[in-house]
Formats: sequence, structure tokens, C-alpha cells
Amino acid sequence: METTFTNENAHDAGISCLRLAKDSENNTWIITGSFDKTVKIWSTEGKFVHKLNNFLSTISGMCYVPRNKTLWVAGGTSYASLFDPKSGKNVSDFIGTFQTQEEEKYTLQVMRYFPEPNQVVASTSRRHLVVWKYNPSGCITALKCKAAIETLSYTRKVPILIFSGDSNGVINKWERMQSNHFMYSKESYLLSDVKKKKRNKPSDDRGAIGSHPQQQPQQQQQQAQDPQQTDTNNKLVHKPIISHYAFNKPNIPALSTHKHPNTTILKTIFVEDHDVILAASEDSNIYVWGFDNMAVDALKKMQPSDHQPLCKKYAILLDQNSELHPSNGKDFIDDEDSVTNRVAGFICKHVLSDHQSCVTSMAVIGREYGYDRTYVVSAGWDSRLCIWDLEQGILHDTFRNTNKDTHYEHAELACDGIITDMVYNPRDNEVAYASSDKMVYIRKFSPSGPEMTLVNTLQGHDMEITCIRWNHITGKWVTGSEDGTIRIWAGSGMNECEQALSSQGSVSAMCIDEVNGSIVAGVQEIIRVYDPEQYRLVQTNVGHQDAVRTIIHIKERNQYVSASWDKTIRIWNAWKMPRKKVNPEDLAKKKHASLADDVYDRHSKPGSIAGDVMAGTEDMLPEMESPMDFSSSPVDSQAHSGSTEVTAQS
Repeated sequence: METTFTNENAHDAGISCLRLAKDSENNTWIITGSFDKTVKIWSTEGKFVHKLNNFLSTISGMCYVPRNKTLWVAGGTSYASLFDPKSGKNVSDFIGTFQTQEEEKYTLQVMRYFPEPNQVVASTSRRHLVVWKYNPSGCITALKCKAAIETLSYTRKVPILIFSGDSNGVINKWERMQSNHFMYSKESYLLSDVKKKKRNKPSDDRGAIGSHPQQQPQQQQQQAQDPQQTDTNNKLVHKPIISHYAFNKPNIPALSTHKHPNTTILKTIFVEDHDVILAASEDSNIYVWGFDNMAVDALKKMQPSDHQPLCKKYAILLDQNSELHPSNGKDFIDDEDSVTNRVAGFICKHVLSDHQSCVTSMAVIGREYGYDRTYVVSAGWDSRLCIWDLEQGILHDTFRNTNKDTHYEHAELACDGIITDMVYNPRDNEVAYASSDKMVYIRKFSPSGPEMTLVNTLQGHDMEITCIRWNHITGKWVTGSEDGTIRIWAGSGMNECEQALSSQGSVSAMCIDEVNGSIVAGVQEIIRVYDPEQYRLVQTNVGHQDAVRTIIHIKERNQYVSASWDKTIRIWNAWKMPRKKVNPEDLAKKKHASLADDVYDRHSKPGSIAGDVMAGTEDMLPEMESPMDFSSSPVDSQAHSGSTEVTAQS
């Protein structure tokens, strides 16, 4: 053996550990740790790549885990620091392995990864061995937040953005960084400034959205006719009503009104056609956030002289697996560039305020369903259905019961309890909403509120229904309840309950897999995935420490994203439906039948001698099986996708 390269000044002190790491993409690195409290990454040719520092003491141990492509480093703490060797970034804050671990009185020493059992073993200063086992059902990335998360949504346009709403009324925008798949950048949008601007607006401003335009002259006329509410300076004086036994009944607020000073974001929806975020809040308002149009116009005017798309011009700087790389065959740069919009940032464009209490659910019905504008149906604790014109930012109509026996005070009530969830079925143009009265109401959607007729109701749960989803792949309704069951209902006819699944706990969140139609349910702090055909439990994801509040499926990345009251957002690998196994004997028969059909078609063409002969004997031939499509690569149905989270065993 001969020496190919020598570096006499690799570190400022002696080298304490040395590792050779290789990932699945044939990237190979030489990693060195030293007494100078640094780690350096080198190429196989001896060229310097990255320097990792900020360790407390001498680097005593290192190991590379190829399953999640992370480098573990022990440097004077009771937990390991995790790095991405390709980018040199510290990803410890984005992986759930050591996020909740507190500092102990011991330090990690020597570390070693064993590929056969997928375990990392480390020794400690107390002469103990600590073992971390690879968890196939763990999360890929864990994002820490400052408050409990209630809702999630995302945009399908590249770059993909994830939006979260928390209990402090803050909307956070998350974007995955191009350097690696662990780290996400965050940008926050606060509602406090929006509420101040809303209070400072004059009453005749169009920005006071949420009431009918025809109602404003009526309100001014009523104020002019009531001299008791106006003083000598023509200033309105509103005296609070303390007792509900007052004689002036019209001034008493309804008992169903539950105004909340909190601004918890209970529901978010990203509308792709208009690039806006709808945020339903606990303070009875719906905030419409959109891109800053003035900034977008300014950025579009800043075109380079050669007018070459930036993604193509700087393609050499992008990763080959990047969604923006031109080699992927996607053209994202056009006149309405989504990247330009995202650089411009978000501003609050409208505030929709007509509800009397918390707004819990929304459904968007766009132009693609045959309407001349984009409608938003919202509902909440006041049991009312409001229909909004999203493009104009005004209240279009409200649901009203046209039954003559209905009292006028209850004409706008759409159910007997509070509305907890809502979904739109585009196949049948139906809006279904779940209520605390243990029922689901299905109505035909119409821009006119009185024309939203009741089609059917779903009854069968024993407790409050928390989730309602429309499975567009199977054409069925799916509901989840606090009674610990998930029910599947027929999508037509009398909507009978076809299946009841025991979820072994209260269902707090649910989504439908956009690829295979599987049911993804958040049962307390556990995520369970059910097969869409046999409704078997096929995947379980564990990692949250509190109730899961929302789940979404990003089919572009084949990932589930969940948020919980434990102040974390976790990203999981989505379940893949296994391919059906093919019997070799059946495969040979199908190939033989396909070959026979080809011979028959070739010799039965009109005008040929064989064709004329076959035409006369066509009725005498037996029927042949037509060729079929099939798959020949079986996959184990219980196989799980990998993740980055590991569990510690001492």
C-alpha cells in the first residue's frame, strides 16, 4: 500500500477519532474529530469540505447512520449532535431523537453504528451503554413551535409551503430548505396588527367586510331614529347590558353568542387559484392573507437583461433532486411566477366578520365547479352557514330555513349543536358538516342560502363528531368521533353506514390519502392508517406527546404532516399500497393468451387469404382471454417506510 495524500495540518490538535462514511448516493467522506473541539469533513481525495465546531470538549466519538443520512457526534454532552454531512448543517433541532432530552450528569464517549440491527451504541462516563434503536414508524422531521398547533394547510405550487395556525393567533409559513430534507425555514404572520388596523378603519370603509352592503344605510337610519343612543356631540354611546332580564329584548345578545378575546387559528385553507390563505379564528373572524401585489409587480419588472429563467441559469447550483432543477422536466417559471409571489411576502387583504362566535370550519367552492366566482362556506359555534364571495371579499348570503314552522330567531340555525367540521363533495355538489349533536348534515350547495336543501343526515355515533371527510377515490363519507369509532358511509342513496372501525381512542384529526384513498386518523397522540379496501390497520406512527389536532397529506412528496398540542409539527412517510403478487403459472397463461390474440389478429385481416378463411370460420372459434395489465414485483404489505427518529434504551 502506498500513501496517496498527506495533510500534516488537518487540525490544530491531535486527531481523536476517524471515520469513513458512505451514503446511498455513492458520496464518500473522511470525517475526523480532534482535541481542538472541531470535526472536519474531507473528500476521499483529501480536499476540505466542511468544518463543524461549537462543541464543549474533545470529540470522543462519531458514527454515520446511513438509514437517515446523519452524522452523530459526541462532544462533551449527554446527547449526540446530529449533522448532515452533505451540507454540513446541524439538524439536531429538526429531528425528534434528542429534542426533548435534558442535560444529564454523564457525557457520551465512544459511539458505534451496527447496520444489522440498525442500532447506535454509545458508552458513557458512568461506564454505561446506551442503545438507540431505529424506529421505522418514527417521523422524518420534527419542527418545534412556540404554541400549540390547531391547523395545517399547504400549497401545491413549487416551492411547496406549509402553513400552520397556533393558539396565539400566529400563522407560520414553513419552507423546506434546498440544502437538505431536514431543515425548514419559518416566517410568521401576526393577527395583532391586523386587529388594530381593523379597529382604526372608518365605519363606511369597504374594508369593514362581513355585512351586506344594503345593511349599512339601514343601520344609519336606525341610529338616527333612536335619540337615546346619541349625545349632543353626535357620538354613539353604547351602554353594556348587564342583566338578561332587561325589558328591551332586542338589545340582549343571543345566548348562543360566545365571543372570545382569544385569536386561536382553528382552520386554515390555501386557495390555489387566488394564492390566498383563509384563516378562521376563535374571535369569530376569517382573515384572508394574500401575496403583496405591489411587491410582486415590482419584482416582475426587475427582469434580467438576457430574460433567461433563473432556475435554468443557475441550475448548476441546485441539487439534482431539487424540485426547481430543470432536469426534472417541470417548467415553473412563467408570467405568473409562483416563486416571485413567495418572495414578495404575505399581507392581510380582508377580514370576513359576520359570525357571532368561533369559526371552526370552511369549504371552498371555486370556478372549476361551474360557478361564476369563488365561494367560501364557513360555520362554527353559532350553528350558522355563511356564504362568502372570496373574490370581492364580501358576505354573499347566509343559510336560512324556509320551513314555515321555524321561528324567525332560529331560521339561520343549520343544526341543533355547534358545527365542528365541514367538507365539500364536488361529485354531487354537496356540503357536509359535523355537529356536536352526534349527526352529520348533507346539503346541496347553492349560492342562495335558502336553496341549500337538506339531502340526508348521517346518524350512528354515540358522542360528538369531530371529523368529516369525503373520500373521492372510493366515493364514500368518512367520519370520526369522540366515541372511539371511525365510520364509513355510502356516498349515495340513503348513505347507510357500511363499516365501523374501533380506533381505540377519541379521534381528533383525519385526512384521506390523495393517492390510494387510505384513512389517516389522529387518535389522541397516535396516527393510525387504515387500508381503503379491507379497512385494516396498516401503519402506526408514534412520536407526538399530546393530542394530534390536524393531519394533511402532501402527495407531491408522499408525506403526512401532523400537528399537535405538544407544540410540534411532525412529518412522516406516507403509506404505500403494496402491489399484488402474481402467480407465475397465471402469468404464463396470460402471456400465452396474449400471444394467441396477436396471431389471431394478424391472420384475420380482411383482404388476405388467411383473413378470408378466418372470416368464414369466425363463429366456430372459441373465445380467447384478452391481454391484461399486471405487475410482477411483489412487496410485503406490512413493510414500513424509514424515518429518522430512534428510541433510546439503556
